Amino acid sequence: MTQQSEADDRGDAEAEDVAAHDIHKCRQDLARLESAFPAFSFTICRGRRGPSFEAWRDTTRSGLYAIITDDPGELWRELDMAPR
Repeated sequence: MTQQSEADDRGDAEAEDVAAHDIHKCRQDLARLESAFPAFSFTICRGRRGPSFEAWRDTTRSGLYAIITDDPGELWRELDMAPR
């Protein structure tokens, strides 16, 4: 194995570790959001720049309300201000 291919393998392993950590953090954020806002449905999707959080609620009283962002903090703030 050449030095370059060994470096590539290390780089791939490091990238996989970072991705696994990001997924774990996203799942933690998602669990907190689901707990705090039970009236909404949530999912994490693959966005252009990484994971993207989606939240939506469809009620007969207020119609469809949806938010899509890659920042769970922004999602939290928006849901906090959402019409009840």
